[in-house]
Amino acid sequence: MNFHKGDNNYGAPAYSHLTNLVLSNSEINNLFDQDFNKAINQSASLLGQKTWNRMPQSAKNAYIDMVFNIGIGRVSSYGDMNKAIREGNYVEAAQQSHIMHTDRDRNLYNYNQFMAAAK
Repeated sequence: MNFHKGDNNYGAPAYSHLTNLVLSNSEINNLFDQDFNKAINQSASLLGQKTWNRMPQSAKNAYIDMVFNIGIGRVSSYGDMNKAIREGNYVEAAQQSHIMHTDRDRNLYNYNQFMAAAK
């Protein structure tokens, strides 16, 4: 069943007719926190703690964003980007960070975060 048509970004209310699940703001925030912390831990694990500890915060921001949004499996397949990060080459990491089928603003955010780490 295809619930999404076109390239529009639909908010949760557009799907309300498909479910009877209702979450409180507290439950939503708790689930977000769990997923976000999982993305942080997976990021550090994939790159290695030594690499993670020496990364500038802006590079961490970009990497966490990628892991959170496309998953650790897909990010682990970005071999050239991960190699560049381990080498501290954030310009190359920025150039390799493009996510296919993701909006321009998200890609630009990650690119700029890696470029900020290069300064």
